Amino acid sequence: MFHDFGVMRICKAKSDLKKRLAKESSSRCGTSTVAAKVLDGSAVLWVVHWPAKGVIADFVLNFKPYIAKMLVDSDVYLIFDRYRGYSTKSVTREVRGM
Repeated sequence: MFHDFGVMRICKAKSDLKKRLAKESSSRCGTSTVAAKVLDGSAVLWVVHWPAKGVIADFVLNFKPYIAKMLVDSDVYLIFDRYRGYSTKSVTREVRGM
């Protein structure tokens, strides 16, 4: 996350970090049980269908079944994070703005 001299690395590809942190599992396992799913609320907003012509209530009608479907298998934690002034995300946004 940081260069050797202490300056924060500006990551332009989240997928790189995700791939490095990913846990590999055997495809032969077949029966995997998941205790909980942690979802990035901001990402879910892009996954659930937004009606072309509609209001927020219309979006909610699509959002609820999406989450309910996931709740069948495990607990679901939906996280909407806030970015504090000193956070890595805030610094990244600031740099992009320049």
